[in-house]
Amino acid sequence: MFPPVFPAEPHLTATHYTIVVADIVAFGDRSRNNANQVRTRRGLYQALVDAFGAVGVPWHECRVEDRGDGVLILVPANVAKALFIDWLPGALADALRAHNRSHPPEEEIRLRLALHAGEIYQDEFGVTGSSINRTFRILNDDTVKARFAESAGVLAIIGSMWFYDEVIWNSDLSRARSYVRVEVDNKETKTCAWVRIVG
Repeated sequence: MFPPVFPAEPHLTATHYTIVVADIVAFGDRSRNNANQVRTRRGLYQALVDAFGAVGVPWHECRVEDRGDGVLILVPANVAKALFIDWLPGALADALRAHNRSHPPEEEIRLRLALHAGEIYQDEFGVTGSSINRTFRILNDDTVKARFAESAGVLAIIGSMWFYDEVIWNSDLSRARSYVRVEVDNKETKTCAWVRIVG
């Protein structure tokens, strides 16, 4: 068996995106069987598509990569970042509540959603970049998870330090003062994130 032959490496260039990463809380819990997980995943995607459409973010222009219990969404830079903190939290929380009302407990969704932005590289396998890594680190930080676990909310919005300073704090509609600063220490990443519990 011969190893795969790859074309010569092209010149690497990066493209700026808003980075959205969503993760279903307790997706692998033993109370969910495979069929429950499929219906939960469908509910997640339906909620995201509905909420993006409701606030004017063009889903069909985004790059979407499935993560099993969540999803990585790269939004083109020409889409206003303020949409993700002014209007998306309410629209997404409404969509999640609608899903939960029509499904049994083992198919209900509580969602962590992290927001960041940065330069992304794309190759024949997918996308990569330190900004993607950082978004996943703040999403999966134990302190962030614990703060959400202590609440009854349906949605946690987690802004990176950059996203808070540049977007959330500077928007009149973002409810910036409802975000709580959380220190993040996850793998190689030490930073802070800003968390708002919705719904």
